[in-house]
Amino acid sequence: MLVRMGIVFGPLASIAIGCGAAPALAAGVVLLPHHAVYKLTLASSTGSKAPADASGMITYDFSGSACEGFKTAFRQVTSLQPAEGDARVSATETSTLESGDAAKFDFDIRTSLNQGDADDVKGKATRDKAGALAIALDAPKPTTLDVKAGALFPTEHLSRVITTAENGAHILSASVFDGSDTGQKVFSTLSVIGGPITAPAAEAAAQDAALSGLRRWPVTISYFEPGKDDAQPAYVLSFELYENGVSRALKVDYGTFALAGELVEFKPGQAAPCTK
Repeated sequence: MLVRMGIVFGPLASIAIGCGAAPALAAGVVLLPHHAVYKLTLASSTGSKAPADASGMITYDFSGSACEGFKTAFRQVTSLQPAEGDARVSATETSTLESGDAAKFDFDIRTSLNQGDADDVKGKATRDKAGALAIALDAPKPTTLDVKAGALFPTEHLSRVITTAENGAHILSASVFDGSDTGQKVFSTLSVIGGPITAPAAEAAAQDAALSGLRRWPVTISYFEPGKDDAQPAYVLSFELYENGVSRALKVDYGTFALAGELVEFKPGQAAPCTK
């Protein structure tokens, strides 16, 4: 899951993906279709420009398989209360469809602030046999651009993180395209993965049988603006990741403040059979 403020969201010790054709969903990774709701609160705040309080909700629906492709529906509403003045309420709705072979990715992202007119970023990306991406935007205006080989789509990236964790490795460096922001950016990411967590999850929503006995790992992913790999990350996303792709204990750090996301609702879906 990728989460961006105001927008809202892949067996070695170190894996760098930057050239050549990117693989599809990692072999052996089976992602669980599910519905999840996360309650957002202010985790930390530093500086005069940081919010004094924050609240919100993320609703996330994931479905599909490597045979039929993967669908996501994501909605985030966040209210940031400054030290003075009225709260700023941002809303984001995202729907995506990613083919199981990671050759196609359709995205539609609508954002609004204080219930104003929504901004829309809509388009699709296709990958050729060499791994290069061709991006075609329908909104905010028709645009086409090409991206060098090696960028992963979101579900593909998630599967690489899980595979890295399963293999006992701790670092994954990858370029990721998820259609967010202007729909024209490929973000550099650095994932740091801890060892398996043995303590039981505390929240009631995580007690579902679909999560019982599964391995999970602490994951921290730093997102860097294109061309700014040596600068501070645009934001850092931390969470606990189950081997079936479900996440809990979210934290999004924007530098001056951070939001925490508690899993308050979880409903597993039925995994579709796939023989690929």
